[in-house]
Formats: sequence, C-alpha cells, structure tokens
Amino acid sequence: MNKIFHFSLFERKGVLLLLGFVLCVVWIPDWYRSKQKTDPINIWMVLETPDGTSYQAATESISTGGPKSSNSGMYAEKDRNKTSRHTYSPNTTPAPIVHDETEGTANVYINQATPEEWRRLRGIGPVYSERIVAFRKALGGFSTINQIQETYGISDSLFQEIKPFLTLTQPPRRMKVNFIGQEALASHPYISEKQAEAIVHFRNNHGSFDDQQSFKVLTIFSEYEHNRLKPYLSYENE
Repeated sequence: MNKIFHFSLFERKGVLLLLGFVLCVVWIPDWYRSKQKTDPINIWMVLETPDGTSYQAATESISTGGPKSSNSGMYAEKDRNKTSRHTYSPNTTPAPIVHDETEGTANVYINQATPEEWRRLRGIGPVYSERIVAFRKALGGFSTINQIQETYGISDSLFQEIKPFLTLTQPPRRMKVNFIGQEALASHPYISEKQAEAIVHFRNNHGSFDDQQSFKVLTIFSEYEHNRLKPYLSYENE
C-alpha cells in the first residue's frame, strides 16, 4: 500500500498545483457572480448644466441584470450652499432643469437687470447671471445685445434662445480717454495693458485726442478693436 500511494516530492507538487487549478476554475466564476449580485457599484459623474453650474448624479446598484435608474442625485451650485434633488439614469440623458412658468417669457433690460432678473431666462442660472453682470460692469454697459454672447460660457445656442427676450434701452458709460489713467484704461475688457500704455504715451507726446479719427492713429488696435471700443470712448478736453 505504501508503494502504491507513495509520491515523490516532484509528484506531490504536481498534484497540489492540479488541485489548485481545479479549485480556481470551479470557484472563481461563482465568486465573481456573487459579487456582481451583492456589491452595488456607485458611479459618480460630474455634469454641467445649461447655466454653467455643476451637479453630481449618482447611479446605484448596477448588477448583471443591467443598469438600474437612480432616483436621486445631488445638484450642487458652485457659489451657493444649497442643494436640490435631480434625477439621472445611466442609460438616459439628464432630466431637464425645472423652471418657473414665468421663466423665459419676460424681457430683460440688459444694462439694468440684476442677477436675479437674468435668472428668469431659461438656461441662465446663478453662475451665468453673475458673469453677465460682472462683464457688463467691467465694460461700462453693453452697447449691443450681441455682446452678451461674449460672456464666458454662453454658447451660441443658448444666446439664440434668450436673444428674443433681451432689450437694450440705455447706452454704455464712456471713458474720457484724454484724462483716464493707464491702469484704469487697462481694466477695460477691450483694452490690453500694452494698448493702455500706448494711449498714455501718445497723449504725453502728442497731446489730446480730438475724435475717433485721431484715435485711430494708434495702430496697436486693429480695425475690429477700434470699432468695438468706439462706443466706450469720449474725447472731451475739459
């Protein structure tokens, strides 16, 4: 009997390896299937809303039977400490943001509207409304409705959607280009630091600008830049 069941060291190692391989083949598939059924996978996605804010939508309990729609998610505004519920399913597009019935129906006076009034437009949330007002303040007011599209993040499709509700009744403020300092000039969105320096340098060496035509001697501005800056400059000498 001892001779029958006697194995050399090499044979014993071979038997152990064979048993280990059989166990792996039999046990691993069962273990993997059980993990798929019992351990939900939480996938967090950071999405961008039409108004430039962000929210996180969590998908829950994804199993071998296919993804299950989550019925809850967190919508977090970047600049506020408030949250609201939002639904997201991994195999569908995000649910639309709910707006008030009056939203997107009233005119917005672009040079007077507050951030709250901007948010009455569909697609304009806290982030975009604050950006628009900040851009308007830096400019000194909008000279055309189309300038709204220059606000960072405003897409052409969003602008075209809100454009019918925008009204311009008040002209922008003008800068006295013959008196304003270099730093103040450079703070305007349409004037770079080098361009501001060129304006001051010309004044110091050649005197005041008489009108738009005399201002155009500054070749540091392109024709396009001269035209967009025109509504913001005045040439008083007193």
